[in-house]
Amino acid sequence: MPAEAAFPARLGAALGVPIVNAGRSGDTAARAIGRLTRDARRVQPRLVVVEFGVNDVLDEHRPPDEVLRHLRTIVRRLRRDGVPVVLVHVARGDFGAPVYREGFRVIAREEGATLVEDFYAGLSTELLPDGLHPTAAGHARLAERLEPVLRTLLTLPAAPAR
Repeated sequence: MPAEAAFPARLGAALGVPIVNAGRSGDTAARAIGRLTRDARRVQPRLVVVEFGVNDVLDEHRPPDEVLRHLRTIVRRLRRDGVPVVLVHVARGDFGAPVYREGFRVIAREEGATLVEDFYAGLSTELLPDGLHPTAAGHARLAERLEPVLRTLLTLPAAPAR
């Protein structure tokens, strides 16, 4: 997926604010912890969208307690530094299990993050052909889903009617 077609770039254009996509294909929450402080200090974000866990579970078969502990560490460090966090859950495969859904809810509540549950909900097989990786049109839908959440948290004016 070209970077300009992915939902972070689309969000930046829709919101009129610079967005740094620090995501890495195949990344895990465990590996992200190691670069979190460096990446956040480099860009001094107004807000961070955290979307990790799928690769931890589906590719590396990490246990729920470990995955949720790493996610909590990420959210806690960002919140400790005063950065608002949007925690995004992608209910795919085993990552859609109740232990993860409830774990995300607990982390969001206890750490003061905004939770977006089941981020891919409503994406058809045309927009999500392999069940995990959205097409460019799927990324457009994901950006549309996150836009009002980020607009509110960043206290940006409402989007003009389309």
